[in-house]
Amino acid sequence: MLSLSTALHPVKDSNIEAIGNEQLEVPDYGGNLNVYLRSKRKRSFDSDEFMDEMRQQFANFASQQNISLANLQVTVEEIKKQNDAITTLCYYCRTSMMTLRKEQLTYIKILENKIENIERARCSAKLEVRNIPKLQNETKTVLSKVIREIGRTLSLEVQMAVVKDIYRGISKPGSTQPVIVELNSTTLKDSFLKSLKEYNMKNDKTKLNTAHLQIFGPSNTIYINESLTNRAKRLYYLAREYAKSNEYAFCWSSYVKIYLRKKEG
Repeated sequence: MLSLSTALHPVKDSNIEAIGNEQLEVPDYGGNLNVYLRSKRKRSFDSDEFMDEMRQQFANFASQQNISLANLQVTVEEIKKQNDAITTLCYYCRTSMMTLRKEQLTYIKILENKIENIERARCSAKLEVRNIPKLQNETKTVLSKVIREIGRTLSLEVQMAVVKDIYRGISKPGSTQPVIVELNSTTLKDSFLKSLKEYNMKNDKTKLNTAHLQIFGPSNTIYINESLTNRAKRLYYLAREYAKSNEYAFCWSSYVKIYLRKKEG
């Protein structure tokens, strides 16, 4: 058997291009040594076919991205249109609610004024008598007799028939409830107030009080005013406070209306 005395040497890089695909000549070693030569294969990434395939893949990917982007833009436009429609609807609803609220407030104000006018009409012939203590076995008849006695003290004749209704009103806890007297005419109410004013002017030291009515207990000054609605009472209170702070001499009510006067005359 023939042995090789010369080792096989690798092909230098400088000879790769020269060799290419040519077949190498190998010395004959007696036919006992099988020597196979393998030609160098071109790598796939070096070929035009590979580059074309990559370009095609990138083109397909870009096309798919463009389609996805176009679909996304369409979706965004639809959402934007929906949002615009919702915004318009919300604005319309808010405007409608504000208009409706304004109409409701106006209507409520009209109803409140109507109720106030009705209550004022009912108060036009009513008197409010304060500081009359709770009487024993008190009834409407007993209270009517008290009013008649007040009229007698004021030199004013008051018949039982002129009293349409009489009852205790509402007051703060711990205070005496006022007596509300509803007379049959505003003329009689005005006469009551006028007579009271004249009586107190003549009797400055002994103004009308519970002793004149022979009511048992300490003597309390009796105050008689026209009955006011809740709104008018609030306004009357504010007017009195305003008169005090701004040096107004007079503050009074007449036919459920409040008046202020700076000085006499």
